[in-house]
Amino acid sequence: MADVFDFTKEQTSSSFFVLDATLRDGGHLNQWKFSSEEVFGLVKGVIQAGVDAIEVGYISDPGKDSPTVTYCDTHFLDQIKTAIGNRNCAIVSMIHQQTNQEALIKERKDYLDLLRIPTTYDGLSQALWVASLAKKYNVRTSINLVNLSTLTKEQVEEVVTTIAKEDVADIFYLADSRGACSPNEVMLMTEIAKEYWEGLLGFHAHNNLGFAAINSQVALESGCHIIDGTLNGFGIGLGNLDLAHALTLIQPYNRSKKYNHKPIQDLQHFLSINFFAEWSYMYYLTGLKNMAPSWVKPLMEKFGKKCHEYVSYIPSKPYSNLDEVLTEIENYTFNQI
Repeated sequence: MADVFDFTKEQTSSSFFVLDATLRDGGHLNQWKFSSEEVFGLVKGVIQAGVDAIEVGYISDPGKDSPTVTYCDTHFLDQIKTAIGNRNCAIVSMIHQQTNQEALIKERKDYLDLLRIPTTYDGLSQALWVASLAKKYNVRTSINLVNLSTLTKEQVEEVVTTIAKEDVADIFYLADSRGACSPNEVMLMTEIAKEYWEGLLGFHAHNNLGFAAINSQVALESGCHIIDGTLNGFGIGLGNLDLAHALTLIQPYNRSKKYNHKPIQDLQHFLSINFFAEWSYMYYLTGLKNMAPSWVKPLMEKFGKKCHEYVSYIPSKPYSNLDEVLTEIENYTFNQI
């Protein structure tokens, strides 16, 4: 097992990492249908580039015809472990909210260097429970606070102080899931988290407003230790931070290590993913309006050519669900009559 995240608390301030999330976040673009050649070609390139950790997908119970990276069974994880060999690259997976989480963790405990647990503000208690299960089996965890753009600074402070008090997680992440945060907001939220969290702090960027790179840079400057990237920026909506850019951003902070861009450059056309978003202008608009990018498809299907107009004129606010957006659109269209 890699010992990437194995160090003392005193070493935290001088420890910096890049995590590749292509197989999980990039999977939104091809429904996670990566061929074996693509998976292990990516793993090989990521290792050669010196990337510190690779998120290989989700752990869950496989459904009928489920792509491998959506459940990451022990056979697959063993293949990943063999491919990495003695290179210092951590194996990371994300866990879905489901009923049999302890069994999933127990079965995979010998293969995972880090388990990422996403949580909303309201779902924190469940995330802490999953983290406690992982701790029982000596699996390191990261609790990832998602939808950062919808939260107040008081809510972020409450979450991070609670996680610190419970002492079941090893890493705390801020995730701009909607790609709607400004650099100033990232700086403020990172500084709040840094004030109450003594462990490793990570930042996960999305690019719907084109801020993935600058927000990741600001996060590092404000105290984060880990940033995520994906090959070519592949990800939902307008994507994530480009992995090549992530390596460039982290290099000045990790002077003891030399990252290699060439293997990433060689992979640029390797994956059979179409990243030319059909509704790219709508994804940018969701960033402006602080909406989830996953809502674009149902909105376009419902309103067609009128969708852009309707969403353009509704207010920007932290929408909790699609129904709230539909209500605002209904109010707008009613007022036009």
